[in-house]
Amino acid sequence: MSEEGLEVEWIHDTTGRFRRRPWYTQAYLDDCCKRILFEILNELYGQITVPVPTGALIKLIECDARELNLYADLTKVADGLLGVTFFDPPGKPEVRIARALYEDAK
Repeated sequence: MSEEGLEVEWIHDTTGRFRRRPWYTQAYLDDCCKRILFEILNELYGQITVPVPTGALIKLIECDARELNLYADLTKVADGLLGVTFFDPPGKPEVRIARALYEDAK
């Protein structure tokens, strides 16, 4: 089903938090992500760069996150976890990336 040209379907929410929730197709989500990524790459570098520089991904997250922690100790959250996003509506999310992952990228 399509809503205003979006590829969305309203499905029953099994968590009990909502009566119904949106479900988007993978193609729609991929297109949204590409558009957002291409916009920030063009803004930062004037072109699409592949591979995507780590700095561009950091800037992208900083645009929409309340906080970005690139040196998080995630061992207390779950063993082997490399990144986590904490949502606290209606505020912006908090993003934590495992210290080892960021340091390996250097």
